[in-house]
Amino acid sequence: QRGLLGEPWRAGLMVGLLGGFTTFSAFAGETLLLAQQRPAAALLNVGLHLALCLLAVWAGARIAAS
Repeated sequence: QRGLLGEPWRAGLMVGLLGGFTTFSAFAGETLLLAQQRPAAALLNVGLHLALCLLAVWAGARIAAS
Protein backbone atom coordinates (compact mmCIF):
# COMPACT_ATOMS: atom_id res chain seq x y z
CA GLN A 1 0.00 0.00 0.00
CA ARG A 2 1.07 3.50 -0.62
CA GLY A 3 0.97 5.93 2.28
CA LEU A 4 1.96 9.49 2.93
CA LEU A 5 5.21 8.47 4.60
CA GLY A 6 7.87 6.05 3.47
CA GLU A 7 8.81 3.01 5.53
CA PRO A 8 11.78 4.62 7.35
CA TRP A 9 9.67 7.62 8.38
CA ARG A 10 6.78 5.44 9.49
CA ALA A 11 9.09 3.20 11.53
CA GLY A 12 10.78 6.23 13.10
CA LEU A 13 7.46 7.74 14.03
CA MET A 14 6.17 4.53 15.57
CA VAL A 15 9.35 3.76 17.50
CA GLY A 16 10.37 7.31 18.37
CA LEU A 17 7.11 9.04 19.20
CA LEU A 18 5.08 6.14 20.53
CA GLY A 19 8.13 4.63 22.24
CA GLY A 20 8.63 7.91 24.05
CA PHE A 21 5.08 7.86 25.35
CA THR A 22 5.40 4.31 26.70
CA THR A 23 8.79 5.09 28.26
CA PHE A 24 7.37 8.13 30.03
CA SER A 25 4.35 6.13 31.18
CA ALA A 26 6.63 3.50 32.69
CA PHE A 27 8.69 6.20 34.44
CA ALA A 28 5.54 7.87 35.79
CA GLY A 29 4.03 4.60 36.98
CA GLU A 30 7.19 3.46 38.74
CA THR A 31 7.63 6.88 40.34
CA LEU A 32 4.04 6.85 41.59
CA LEU A 33 4.53 3.43 43.17
CA LEU A 34 7.74 4.63 44.78
CA ALA A 35 6.04 7.82 46.03
CA GLN A 36 3.38 5.75 47.78
CA GLN A 37 6.04 3.83 49.70
CA ARG A 38 8.95 6.25 49.99
CA PRO A 39 8.07 9.86 48.99
CA ALA A 40 11.60 11.21 49.51
CA ALA A 41 13.06 8.51 47.27
CA ALA A 42 10.48 9.35 44.60
CA LEU A 43 11.51 13.02 44.65
CA LEU A 44 15.15 12.01 44.40
CA ASN A 45 14.27 9.70 41.50
CA VAL A 46 12.56 12.52 39.59
CA GLY A 47 15.35 14.99 40.36
CA LEU A 48 18.10 12.64 39.25
CA HIS A 49 16.25 11.69 36.06
CA LEU A 50 15.80 15.35 35.16
CA ALA A 51 19.37 16.33 36.00
CA LEU A 52 20.95 13.38 34.20
CA CYS A 53 18.76 13.82 31.12
CA LEU A 54 19.67 17.50 30.89
CA LEU A 55 23.34 16.60 31.32
CA ALA A 56 23.06 14.03 28.52
CA VAL A 57 21.40 16.56 26.20
CA TRP A 58 24.10 19.13 26.99
CA ALA A 59 26.84 16.56 26.33
CA GLY A 60 25.20 15.48 23.08
CA ALA A 61 24.93 19.09 21.92
CA ARG A 62 28.60 19.69 22.74
CA ILE A 63 29.66 16.57 20.85
CA ALA A 64 27.48 17.47 17.86
CA ALA A 65 28.89 21.01 17.77
CA SER A 66 32.50 19.83 17.67
